[in-house]
Amino acid sequence: MLPNAFINKPDKPTNDELTAELGPAKALWDQLIANLAEECDAGIQEWKSYSPKCGRSLRLKHKKRTIVYLAPHRGCFGIAFIMKLAAIKLEN
Repeated sequence: MLPNAFINKPDKPTNDELTAELGPAKALWDQLIANLAEECDAGIQEWKSYSPKCGRSLRLKHKKRTIVYLAPHRGCFGIAFIMKLAAIKLEN
């Protein structure tokens, strides 16, 4: 697994820092965020760090629900989509 680009960084990255780390992948990062905001109403953005050793990730949320996590790496980024399956009630 690639290391997070912002390990041991105390503050959320600036746009310039993110661009420097992602390189050409920054255009895809921005396009993905814009598309998810438009198509899934996931316009709320929160940078989180669970531990300085893990770095930072960007959460995209629909209301209070996290839809996707984006983890910046040097020259690329990782994506984790959060899927919710419908609950089905079975009758006896």
